[in-house]
Amino acid sequence: MFRRILLPIDPARPFGAANEYAVELAKRFGSEVTATYVVDEHLLGPASEEAAASVDEALEWVGRDAMEDFERHHPDVPCEKTLAYGHTATALFQTVLQTGADLVVLGGYHSKTHPHVWGSTVVEVAHHAERPIIVVRGQSRLPGPGDAILVPFDGSQRPMALLPRICRFAAALGAHLDLVHVARVRDVEAAQALLDRGAERVRDLGVEARTHVLQRTAWRSKARVLLQHAKNTHAPLIAVSRLGASSTHTGRSRTVSWLLAHSPLPVWVVRQ
Repeated sequence: MFRRILLPIDPARPFGAANEYAVELAKRFGSEVTATYVVDEHLLGPASEEAAASVDEALEWVGRDAMEDFERHHPDVPCEKTLAYGHTATALFQTVLQTGADLVVLGGYHSKTHPHVWGSTVVEVAHHAERPIIVVRGQSRLPGPGDAILVPFDGSQRPMALLPRICRFAAALGAHLDLVHVARVRDVEAAQALLDRGAERVRDLGVEARTHVLQRTAWRSKARVLLQHAKNTHAPLIAVSRLGASSTHTGRSRTVSWLLAHSPLPVWVVRQ
Protein backbone atom coordinates (compact mmCIF):
# COMPACT_ATOMS: atom_id res chain seq x y z
CA MET A 1 0.00 0.00 0.00
CA PHE A 2 2.92 2.33 0.74
CA ARG A 3 5.92 1.83 -1.52
CA ARG A 4 8.14 4.56 -0.08
CA ILE A 5 7.81 6.33 3.28
CA LEU A 6 9.44 9.72 3.76
CA LEU A 7 10.66 10.17 7.34
CA PRO A 8 12.11 13.55 8.42
CA ILE A 9 14.73 12.82 11.06
CA ASP A 10 15.02 14.92 14.22
CA PRO A 11 18.59 14.60 15.61
CA ALA A 12 17.26 15.48 19.08
CA ARG A 13 15.00 12.42 18.94
CA PRO A 14 16.82 9.85 16.75
CA PHE A 15 14.72 6.99 18.07
CA GLY A 16 11.49 8.90 18.58
CA ALA A 17 7.93 7.67 18.24
CA ALA A 18 7.55 8.76 14.61
CA ASN A 19 10.67 6.81 13.62
CA GLU A 20 9.43 3.63 15.25
CA TYR A 21 5.97 4.05 13.72
CA ALA A 22 7.48 4.47 10.25
CA VAL A 23 9.55 1.34 10.76
CA GLU A 24 6.50 -0.69 11.78
CA LEU A 25 4.64 0.54 8.70
CA ALA A 26 7.59 -0.30 6.47
CA LYS A 27 7.82 -3.83 7.87
CA ARG A 28 4.08 -4.39 7.58
CA PHE A 29 3.77 -3.15 4.00
CA GLY A 30 7.24 -3.98 2.65
CA SER A 31 8.03 -0.28 2.17
CA GLU A 32 11.35 1.47 1.75
CA VAL A 33 12.09 4.34 4.13
CA THR A 34 13.66 7.55 2.86
CA ALA A 35 15.20 9.29 5.85
CA THR A 36 15.70 13.00 5.31
CA TYR A 37 17.11 15.92 7.24
CA VAL A 38 16.36 19.52 6.32
CA VAL A 39 19.16 22.05 6.60
CA ASP A 40 17.08 25.17 7.17
CA GLU A 41 19.08 27.92 5.53
CA HIS A 42 16.84 30.61 7.00
CA LEU A 43 17.74 29.97 10.64
CA LEU A 44 20.39 32.69 10.83
CA GLY A 45 18.42 35.36 9.01
CA PRO A 46 20.69 38.13 7.63
CA ALA A 47 23.95 36.54 8.81
CA SER A 48 27.16 36.81 6.83
CA GLU A 49 27.78 34.27 4.09
CA GLU A 50 30.76 32.87 5.99
CA ALA A 51 28.75 32.34 9.17
CA ALA A 52 25.81 30.83 7.29
CA ALA A 53 28.07 28.44 5.38
CA SER A 54 29.74 27.33 8.60
CA VAL A 55 26.40 26.66 10.30
CA ASP A 56 25.05 24.83 7.23
CA GLU A 57 28.11 22.58 7.21
CA ALA A 58 27.65 21.80 10.90
CA LEU A 59 23.96 21.04 10.38
CA GLU A 60 24.81 18.73 7.48
CA TRP A 61 27.08 16.69 9.74
CA VAL A 62 24.42 16.57 12.44
CA GLY A 63 21.81 15.43 9.93
CA ARG A 64 24.02 12.77 8.37
CA ASP A 65 24.94 11.37 11.79
CA ALA A 66 21.27 11.20 12.80
CA MET A 67 20.27 9.43 9.58
CA GLU A 68 23.14 6.96 9.90
CA ASP A 69 22.13 6.26 13.51
CA PHE A 70 18.60 5.52 12.32
CA GLU A 71 19.91 3.17 9.61
CA ARG A 72 22.17 1.32 12.06
CA HIS A 73 19.31 0.99 14.55
CA HIS A 74 17.02 -0.55 11.90
CA PRO A 75 19.24 -2.69 9.65
CA ASP A 76 16.27 -4.81 8.54
CA VAL A 77 14.46 -1.90 6.87
CA PRO A 78 15.58 -0.70 3.41
CA CYS A 79 16.66 2.91 3.93
CA GLU A 80 17.77 5.70 1.65
CA LYS A 81 19.25 8.89 3.12
CA THR A 82 18.97 12.39 1.70
CA LEU A 83 19.65 15.96 2.78
CA ALA A 84 17.27 18.78 1.86
CA TYR A 85 17.86 22.52 1.99
CA GLY A 86 15.67 25.56 2.56
CA HIS A 87 12.56 26.40 4.55
CA THR A 88 11.60 23.17 6.32
CA ALA A 89 8.06 22.73 4.99
CA THR A 90 8.96 23.79 1.42
CA ALA A 91 12.00 21.53 1.39
CA LEU A 92 9.86 18.59 2.50
CA PHE A 93 7.32 19.31 -0.27
CA GLN A 94 10.16 19.16 -2.81
CA THR A 95 11.65 16.01 -1.27
CA VAL A 96 8.30 14.24 -1.51
CA LEU A 97 8.23 14.90 -5.24
CA GLN A 98 11.90 14.08 -5.81
CA THR A 99 11.80 10.75 -3.96
CA GLY A 100 8.35 9.63 -5.12
CA ALA A 101 7.29 9.02 -1.52
CA ASP A 102 3.65 8.03 -1.13
CA LEU A 103 3.47 8.61 2.64
CA VAL A 104 5.10 11.06 5.03
CA VAL A 105 5.49 10.20 8.73
CA LEU A 106 6.12 13.25 10.90
CA GLY A 107 6.92 13.65 14.56
CA GLY A 108 4.84 16.18 16.44
CA TYR A 109 5.28 17.80 19.82
CA HIS A 110 2.49 19.01 22.08
CA SER A 111 1.33 22.55 21.46
CA LYS A 112 -0.35 24.44 24.28
CA THR A 113 -1.77 27.06 21.91
CA HIS A 114 -4.65 26.69 19.51
CA PRO A 115 -3.26 26.96 15.96
CA HIS A 116 -5.29 29.98 14.89
CA VAL A 117 -2.09 31.14 13.23
CA TRP A 118 -1.25 28.52 10.65
CA GLY A 119 2.49 28.49 11.22
CA SER A 120 3.62 25.11 12.51
CA THR A 121 5.60 22.90 10.17
CA VAL A 122 3.40 19.89 10.91
CA VAL A 123 0.17 21.70 10.06
CA GLU A 124 1.70 23.30 6.96
CA VAL A 125 3.04 20.01 5.60
CA ALA A 126 -0.17 18.14 6.39
CA HIS A 127 -2.32 20.65 4.55
CA HIS A 128 -0.12 21.25 1.50
CA ALA A 129 2.02 18.19 0.75
CA GLU A 130 0.35 16.19 -1.99
CA ARG A 131 0.73 12.91 -0.13
CA PRO A 132 -0.90 11.23 2.88
CA ILE A 133 0.63 12.29 6.19
CA ILE A 134 0.72 10.49 9.53
CA VAL A 135 1.59 12.68 12.52
CA VAL A 136 2.89 10.70 15.50
CA ARG A 137 3.26 12.54 18.79
CA GLY A 138 3.94 9.78 21.34
CA GLN A 139 4.63 6.08 21.59
CA SER A 140 1.98 4.40 19.45
CA ARG A 141 1.15 1.15 17.73
CA LEU A 142 -0.38 0.21 14.43
CA PRO A 143 -4.06 -0.77 14.45
CA GLY A 144 -4.61 -4.52 14.62
CA PRO A 145 -7.41 -7.09 14.81
CA GLY A 146 -10.25 -5.77 16.95
CA ASP A 147 -9.01 -2.18 16.81
CA ALA A 148 -11.06 0.71 15.45
CA ILE A 149 -9.71 3.39 13.13
CA LEU A 150 -11.71 6.47 14.03
CA VAL A 151 -12.99 8.33 10.95
CA PRO A 152 -14.82 11.66 11.38
CA PHE A 153 -17.51 11.49 8.68
CA ASP A 154 -19.91 14.15 7.47
CA GLY A 155 -21.27 12.39 4.40
CA SER A 156 -19.74 14.87 1.95
CA GLN A 157 -17.98 13.89 -1.25
CA ARG A 158 -14.42 14.08 0.04
CA PRO A 159 -14.68 11.73 3.03
CA MET A 160 -16.80 9.33 0.97
CA ALA A 161 -14.15 9.25 -1.76
CA LEU A 162 -11.43 8.48 0.80
CA LEU A 163 -13.22 5.48 2.33
CA PRO A 164 -11.76 2.93 -0.15
CA ARG A 165 -8.20 3.91 0.77
CA ILE A 166 -8.91 3.78 4.50
CA CYS A 167 -10.64 0.43 4.06
CA ARG A 168 -7.64 -1.07 2.24
CA PHE A 169 -5.43 0.02 5.12
CA ALA A 170 -7.84 -1.36 7.73
CA ALA A 171 -8.26 -4.66 5.88
CA ALA A 172 -4.49 -5.13 5.66
CA LEU A 173 -4.20 -4.73 9.43
CA GLY A 174 -7.40 -6.56 10.42
CA ALA A 175 -8.97 -3.42 11.90
CA HIS A 176 -12.46 -1.97 11.45
CA LEU A 177 -13.73 1.58 10.98
CA ASP A 178 -15.59 3.66 13.52
CA LEU A 179 -17.45 6.36 11.60
CA VAL A 180 -18.33 9.26 13.88
CA HIS A 181 -20.18 12.53 13.45
CA VAL A 182 -20.35 15.34 15.97
CA ALA A 183 -23.81 16.91 15.99
CA ARG A 184 -26.11 18.98 18.13
CA VAL A 185 -29.08 17.22 19.73
CA ARG A 186 -31.54 18.48 17.13
CA ASP A 187 -29.43 17.04 14.30
CA VAL A 188 -28.84 13.54 15.67
CA GLU A 189 -31.31 11.79 13.36
CA ALA A 190 -29.86 13.39 10.21
CA ALA A 191 -26.33 12.62 11.41
CA GLN A 192 -27.17 8.96 11.92
CA ALA A 193 -28.55 8.77 8.37
CA LEU A 194 -25.24 10.10 7.03
CA LEU A 195 -23.28 7.59 9.07
CA ASP A 196 -25.48 4.71 7.92
CA ARG A 197 -24.77 5.61 4.31
CA GLY A 198 -21.04 5.67 4.97
CA ALA A 199 -21.16 2.40 6.90
CA GLU A 200 -22.97 0.72 4.02
CA ARG A 201 -20.16 1.82 1.69
CA VAL A 202 -17.52 0.50 4.09
CA ARG A 203 -19.22 -2.88 4.36
CA ASP A 204 -19.49 -3.07 0.58
CA LEU A 205 -15.69 -2.73 0.60
CA GLY A 206 -15.40 -5.75 2.90
CA VAL A 207 -14.58 -4.01 6.18
CA GLU A 208 -16.60 -3.96 9.39
CA ALA A 209 -18.07 -0.55 10.23
CA ARG A 210 -19.50 0.89 13.43
CA THR A 211 -21.14 4.28 13.82
CA HIS A 212 -21.45 6.82 16.61
CA VAL A 213 -23.22 10.16 16.72
CA LEU A 214 -21.36 12.27 19.27
CA GLN A 215 -23.23 15.13 20.88
CA ARG A 216 -21.57 18.49 20.78
CA THR A 217 -21.92 20.87 23.70
CA ALA A 218 -21.48 24.61 23.84
CA TRP A 219 -18.25 24.37 25.86
CA ARG A 220 -16.48 21.60 23.90
CA SER A 221 -15.17 21.82 20.36
CA LYS A 222 -15.70 19.09 17.78
CA ALA A 223 -12.02 18.17 17.97
CA ARG A 224 -12.13 17.64 21.74
CA VAL A 225 -15.27 15.52 21.45
CA LEU A 226 -13.61 13.37 18.76
CA LEU A 227 -10.44 12.95 20.78
CA GLN A 228 -12.34 11.97 23.91
CA HIS A 229 -14.27 9.34 21.94
CA ALA A 230 -11.01 7.98 20.51
CA LYS A 231 -9.63 7.63 24.03
CA ASN A 232 -12.82 6.01 25.33
CA THR A 233 -12.79 3.40 22.55
CA HIS A 234 -8.98 2.90 22.68
CA ALA A 235 -8.68 3.74 18.98
CA PRO A 236 -4.99 3.71 17.99
CA LEU A 237 -5.44 5.98 14.94
CA ILE A 238 -7.59 8.88 13.74
CA ALA A 239 -8.04 9.19 9.97
CA VAL A 240 -9.14 12.60 8.65
CA SER A 241 -9.44 14.32 5.31
CA ARG A 242 -7.21 17.31 4.67
CA LEU A 243 -9.97 19.91 4.83
CA GLY A 244 -12.89 18.51 6.75
CA ALA A 245 -16.35 20.02 6.74
CA SER A 246 -15.63 23.34 8.46
CA SER A 247 -12.86 24.66 6.23
CA THR A 248 -12.23 28.38 6.48
CA HIS A 249 -11.24 30.64 3.62
CA THR A 250 -7.64 29.52 4.24
CA GLY A 251 -8.63 26.04 3.07
CA ARG A 252 -7.89 24.49 6.44
CA SER A 253 -10.26 22.88 8.87
CA ARG A 254 -10.04 24.07 12.47
CA THR A 255 -10.90 20.58 13.69
CA VAL A 256 -8.19 18.88 11.62
CA SER A 257 -5.60 21.48 12.53
CA TRP A 258 -6.43 21.19 16.24
CA LEU A 259 -6.03 17.42 16.11
CA LEU A 260 -2.70 17.76 14.32
CA ALA A 261 -1.47 20.18 16.97
CA HIS A 262 -2.83 18.45 20.07
CA SER A 263 -3.81 14.81 19.58
CA PRO A 264 -1.63 12.35 21.54
CA LEU A 265 -2.88 9.68 19.10
CA PRO A 266 -1.48 9.36 15.58
CA VAL A 267 -3.46 11.37 13.04
CA TRP A 268 -3.54 10.19 9.43
CA VAL A 269 -4.35 12.94 6.91
CA VAL A 270 -5.70 10.78 4.09
CA ARG A 271 -5.38 11.63 0.42
CA GLN A 272 -6.36 9.63 -2.62
